[in-house]
Amino acid sequence: MTLLLAGIALLALVEVVVNIVLRPQVGPPALLAAFEPHVLAIGAVCGAVALLLTINERTPQASRIRLIAIAVIVVALVRVGGEWWSPGDTRARGDPLASETRLAVLSWNLESASKSPRDVIDGILDARRPDRPQVVALQELTPDVAAALEASGEIDDRYPYRILRPRNGVLGMGLLSSIPLVEGDSGVYPMFLGAGILMPDGSRLDLVNAHPLPPAIATVAGIPSGLDTRQRDLDLAYLREGLDRAADPERVLLVGDLNTTPLEPGFAVVADGLHDVHAEVASGTGFTWRPGFLEALGLGLLRIDHVLAGAALQPVAIAEDCSLPGDHCRVTAVVDVPDAD
Repeated sequence: MTLLLAGIALLALVEVVVNIVLRPQVGPPALLAAFEPHVLAIGAVCGAVALLLTINERTPQASRIRLIAIAVIVVALVRVGGEWWSPGDTRARGDPLASETRLAVLSWNLESASKSPRDVIDGILDARRPDRPQVVALQELTPDVAAALEASGEIDDRYPYRILRPRNGVLGMGLLSSIPLVEGDSGVYPMFLGAGILMPDGSRLDLVNAHPLPPAIATVAGIPSGLDTRQRDLDLAYLREGLDRAADPERVLLVGDLNTTPLEPGFAVVADGLHDVHAEVASGTGFTWRPGFLEALGLGLLRIDHVLAGAALQPVAIAEDCSLPGDHCRVTAVVDVPDAD
């Protein structure tokens, strides 16, 4: 039993080494990279139990087991601890500085056909945690939902500024705002919709609502063997390069279903130089996606919906709400935006 537990802990350590050194994009290692927090959590639990079972043994084998156990616990704390717990910024409990404007943004992948247009409208209007959003970024926006949004007096009253690009299937995108918007670039492969938010001080904050397609399934002799993230990672790199072309690359927000978890190689590319709002100010897993059979639990399984903020912005708070039907949770983030010079 002890050897089995130590073996599982050792395999978790091997996965981390492979992910860090090889940066896998194809096959089983790419799949394990997506689930690395879960792999490390299992490895740390097995290591802790093995450590307790051998704590009083004085054999070379017991010493090696304890070494593996301590190593996997430390690695789990380093790799996942900061992801699942953040001390946060003390300003999160106070008001923004006089030279800043507080902005709340909701990101929501609607999952085509998972809910009625009325459910979508109610889900937008009811979003209040951690704050009522001033800007709403929608992915998988279909024509029927877009028509309902345009016809809704409640939406019109709260979000009079809208840029909607609905499509059948998963390619539709939309932005709704209580603050004036200037239409920006958009694309389909990868899917993104950009806009300039005209802040109260007269400055512009560039926002990109993005939804690159998920990784492909890698196969060997026609048998699924893991993930193939190469095209997705190219799409993420393209999105990151686009942010550098903004008028002020430090005053940008990238939000949406990015289809990458925080410990995958692709996330490191797209988040380079940006604040990961969840990692900096939130506690908890932040999981935002789950397969359909887990929807009833009201919980997520992976964190693939993100809010990434430019260097000039200050993350304040973020929360996910997984209570509504669909495979994605609503994610609302709050940031403080400095006034322009």
